[in-house]
Amino acid sequence: MFSLALAGVFLLMVAVQAAPVGADHYYVRAGGPYGNGDALSWENATGTIENAIENFAGEGDVIHVDDGTYIENINVDNEITIIGENGPSKVIVVTPNSDDHVFEILDNNVTIGGFTIAGANGTGTIAGVYVGGVENVLIENNVIENNVYGIIFDQFAFKCTADNNIVRNSSQDGIFLYEADNIEITNNTVENNSDYGIHLRSSDNNTLSGNTVENNSSYGILLDGSDYNTLSNNTVENNSNHGIYLYNSDYNTLSNNTVVNNLARGISLHNSSDNNTLSGNTVENNSEYGIYLGSSRNNTFSGNTVENNSNHGICLDGSRNNTLSNNTVGNNSNAGIHLSGSSNNTLSNNTVENNSSEGIWLYFSPNNTLSNNTVENNYNGSGIYLSNSDYNTIENDNFRYNWYGIYIDSGADNNTFLANVVENSSSEGVYLESSENNRFILNTIDNNGSDGIYIYEAWNTVLENNLVENNWAGIDIYDSYNTGLDNNRINNSTNYNFGVFGYAAIHYIHDIDNTNLVNGKPIIYLVGENNIVINQDNNIGYLGLVNLHNARVENVVIGYNYQGILLAAVTNSHFENLVLENNDYGISLFESDNNTVLNSTLDKNAQAISLRNSDNNTISNITATNNSTYGVIIEDSSTYNDVTNNTIGGGATSLIRVGSSSNYNTIDNNLLENSSSRGIQLLYVNNNVVSNNTIDNVDRGVYLSDSDNNTITNNTIENCSDKGIFLQSSDNNTITSNTIDNCSDKGIFLNDSDGNTISNNTVGTCGTYGIYQMNSSQNNYLYPNTYDNLKGFLTISSVASSNVGTNSATITWTTSVSANSKVEYGTSTSYGSSVSSASNVTSHSLSITGIVSSTLFHFRVWSADYENNNWVITGDYTFTTTGLPTPTISSSTHTEGVTSSNASPSFSWSQVGDSDMVDFKYMLYPYESSWKSTNSTSVSYLGVPDGTYIFKLKAYDGGGESGVDEYTITIDTTPSTIELSGAAAGATETATGWSLTTTQSTFTLSGRVEPGAQVTINGASVSVAGDGSFSKTFTLSPGQNVFTIRVVDTAGNITEKTLTVNYSPTTTPTVVAPPVSPSMMSIIAVIILIFVIVGVAFSFTRPRK
Repeated sequence: MFSLALAGVFLLMVAVQAAPVGADHYYVRAGGPYGNGDALSWENATGTIENAIENFAGEGDVIHVDDGTYIENINVDNEITIIGENGPSKVIVVTPNSDDHVFEILDNNVTIGGFTIAGANGTGTIAGVYVGGVENVLIENNVIENNVYGIIFDQFAFKCTADNNIVRNSSQDGIFLYEADNIEITNNTVENNSDYGIHLRSSDNNTLSGNTVENNSSYGILLDGSDYNTLSNNTVENNSNHGIYLYNSDYNTLSNNTVVNNLARGISLHNSSDNNTLSGNTVENNSEYGIYLGSSRNNTFSGNTVENNSNHGICLDGSRNNTLSNNTVGNNSNAGIHLSGSSNNTLSNNTVENNSSEGIWLYFSPNNTLSNNTVENNYNGSGIYLSNSDYNTIENDNFRYNWYGIYIDSGADNNTFLANVVENSSSEGVYLESSENNRFILNTIDNNGSDGIYIYEAWNTVLENNLVENNWAGIDIYDSYNTGLDNNRINNSTNYNFGVFGYAAIHYIHDIDNTNLVNGKPIIYLVGENNIVINQDNNIGYLGLVNLHNARVENVVIGYNYQGILLAAVTNSHFENLVLENNDYGISLFESDNNTVLNSTLDKNAQAISLRNSDNNTISNITATNNSTYGVIIEDSSTYNDVTNNTIGGGATSLIRVGSSSNYNTIDNNLLENSSSRGIQLLYVNNNVVSNNTIDNVDRGVYLSDSDNNTITNNTIENCSDKGIFLQSSDNNTITSNTIDNCSDKGIFLNDSDGNTISNNTVGTCGTYGIYQMNSSQNNYLYPNTYDNLKGFLTISSVASSNVGTNSATITWTTSVSANSKVEYGTSTSYGSSVSSASNVTSHSLSITGIVSSTLFHFRVWSADYENNNWVITGDYTFTTTGLPTPTISSSTHTEGVTSSNASPSFSWSQVGDSDMVDFKYMLYPYESSWKSTNSTSVSYLGVPDGTYIFKLKAYDGGGESGVDEYTITIDTTPSTIELSGAAAGATETATGWSLTTTQSTFTLSGRVEPGAQVTINGASVSVAGDGSFSKTFTLSPGQNVFTIRVVDTAGNITEKTLTVNYSPTTTPTVVAPPVSPSMMSIIAVIILIFVIVGVAFSFTRPRK
């Protein structure tokens, strides 16, 4: 603050010196006016800044403001300079109206400096200093705090400057430019603002330089739709979101900025932010990406240092045509440089090192060019990793000390790797997987911890003029197709130089010519060339024969490869007098039949001879010593091969191993000796013959695991450090006529192995037992065997079954000594299920439950004495379970034989047998025509049509079925019809029934309904005949007579209709007299008058009583 005050004094001096000739100086002192109040001196200073502006200062004048706090809204509407005399710590301006700006600049050429400006913290877009629509305004050396916005340069502000201000604690942005151009924001400290530090919206050609932007609650610096701006030498740190964020902003230059410790990305360009340049920036310790480029193009990143960020150092996401050069990207928590969905970018001369994941990672990113980059010490990932990224060019790059040098993952096709150096990787130099049409040309691949180049499940790969040397392995082609090799040099590999391997014949089809050298010797790789002869050739680096027949190879020496000789789909060929040493495989046969390998030496290989899916081959008179894993291995369904008369010794795993469904092979008359592991191992194989072999000084002589129906006969097995013959989970083998002596453990040991025959063997002195069985059953000891120290066996008697029911039975037996109990049972002599008890007893009883009815069950009993754990297993016994009883049906909705209008019948029934075993089959016939199944004891139907049905039910449990119970129901949901007859037959139908008209006073209502139905007419019951006819006579009343006919059928369905009878009685016809003429009317009147007179006269002459 002290330095800022001095800056204010300096500003005053400069202002005074720079004031134009004739400029007046006016003075403001808090509490004024003073003296005469003309403001021309401190003694006559005015009291407010606003008064000095309005009443004294004119264009070009300077206003000096003394120490104090000024409560004012200041509108500067003239070209003047306003200076806080002793700097912002002394001169404070606070707005009296928090909803208004503190300073609002309304004219050009205004300078405001040396103030603390505060209090515009109300509502709306208000600022400590508001500059809008004016030019050449200078805001410098102020402390602008506790406002909504610190400084606003609003629309059409032009060529203004904010320099050396402290802008802090704003509730929105520190400095906000909106449609303001050519603004210079320099040397400001913008901190602790609640939104953005510096925010440019739709503002172009501005300069942000030398600012410190820190501890803001969102982005440090945001450019939104703002172009051609320059950001240089700014320090942007500890902001709560991105350090610098460009959104839809183009042609901006960011140089020499320090962007560190922000809580999201360091620098982020997003949403079509194009043609920007980032150079010389230091971007470190940010909580997400160092630099992020999203959906943007034509940007240039050069000379930036991007380190120690919590995700990728530089990430391009959906961006294209960008250039990254001469950047240092290191120690980031994910990849150094990551391209996702980004194309046509150029990465050159970058140093990418010490990142926690990949050095450079391309994901769904095609057509990029990477050149002259140094990518090193990315210990947990690849130097470069491509996934689903095509048509990229990687050239003249140096990948060293990474976990992988180059890793091409699935779907990364048509890429070119040219003149790169790949060295000192912890694993493969180049790892190529599940990709097509990639090219590797003129690369140097040196001193990598695994393969120099490893190609896995890749199609159409091209390797040309590469130097591959001093790696653990040279070039390995695995499960791939049509790899092209031309003029490559493979030298001095620690383990092996070159190899091809696959699980299908197509994986061996490659185009490999003899210009490729292994330690200076050519690779001979022949595909489809029949009848070849190779004899006395010691200048072969590698020999691969593929898809051919009738080859003859003799007198060759080959070493230090994955295979000395590879045979894939080779038939009827002859190999003799070979010297194959120091290979992973001496000779490897895949899908190759009817070949002969004779009289050869195969020493110091990992495996001397390997047969995979190969049949009818002969391996004879081979000397194979000191091979580190196997002498001969036969696997993957290889059958009918003969391994005879060989001398094999010194293997660490097995001298001869037959495994993986390789059956019907013969291992005969071999000398197998001096191994720390097995002499012969059979693993998951059947029907092989091991005969007449001498096996000496090994761990286990013959070891069978999960192997059945093999024959082990006439072998001499001695001096084993463990067991002579060991069967583990192996059944029905024949062990006969072998001589076993001086084994440290057991002579013959069977564990969990059934049905084996052991006969005529001679077992000499062995450490614990001559013959020993454990967890093994039905092992038949057919004497005479000669042995020492056979473990004693208990006896089993009185085996019986009882309490046999539908789903259970009890098995009992007796043993000669206390022993545990086990019953195996099932529907065949394979059994398959068991029950057991660990209790040691002599009287044994075990219950079998959960079995099916009406079924013949086989069982046998096991017991083992507690002391010696030798199992004795009986022969086969049987019992038959009883049948299931028939379940009984009931219904809560329908009475059997009674018609019902309920169309949703429900049925239930009794549980029979074991509820865990028994299910039920049912059918509502003929509504259903096939049985359905349920494990419930009830079933319901909905909406069954009218008719008579039989619900059928039976129980079943997989073994048998019960009888069928039946339940008959009738469903009638159709109400009875009413057919009128007799006098009503001619009635006319109406909406509710019928109507008719009659002149008869009596009416007989008759008709017919469904037989068995009940009829009422106007509530009175009417008798219904057996055929459904009814009749009743009624006396009609004149007019309308209504008869309501209600019919209830046997299912309860109701029909109700009305018959309206209109009765009109018969009447006497009325005679109508013709009209009377006037003369006639006169005559009639005279007659009537005469009758009246006579009547009156008569009444007067009648005597009185």
